[in-house]
Amino acid sequence: MDFGATTGKVPTVTCASAGDSACATLGSQVSAAGGSATGMCDTSTKACYANISVTKSYPVSLSNDASFAQTVGSRAISVVKAIELNYSANNGSTVNLPDMNLYIGPETAKNVTDKDVVLIDKIPGIPKGTSVPSGTRKIVVPSGTPAFERFSYYLQNPKVSFLLLMTATPTVRAGEDLPKGQVEISVTPAFTVGLPL
Repeated sequence: MDFGATTGKVPTVTCASAGDSACATLGSQVSAAGGSATGMCDTSTKACYANISVTKSYPVSLSNDASFAQTVGSRAISVVKAIELNYSANNGSTVNLPDMNLYIGPETAKNVTDKDVVLIDKIPGIPKGTSVPSGTRKIVVPSGTPAFERFSYYLQNPKVSFLLLMTATPTVRAGEDLPKGQVEISVTPAFTVGLPL
């Protein structure tokens, strides 16, 4: 996610009630990293804030992956025994990232609500300026879940490309830094499979 190089603070915009049109102005002033920023009214403080909705997708083609080709090659996978996703992250932005949702789906998917897109798990929130070192965090995909079944299908059909999609909805409030900088998240799958002798 790239929020650009905007500097300054989130302006203070007062509002009276939910849906106050004054908050739309705030939404238009916030960089959304390719997503959308929506101005909302906090009725307890009578001040606008902005929710930034971002969805990023990454295409995966196992048949073109060198490590997959070296370990599995053209052999058919008879059974998938375990799936883990190791991840690392660097939040070099001025935005505190809340919990993010990670999905798997077909390469034609545009949104997480599209057909055959299923939730894998949440990646816990990452505060601004924080790094998560490689090898320190992982997601175990439980056997029998829709995500495990989707992964298994793509492992057993490596010529079928798929997408990993991530969604996040960070919030910025009056007086905080305007969103800028980059967020990088790396997800590395690890599989235990059965191969024919």
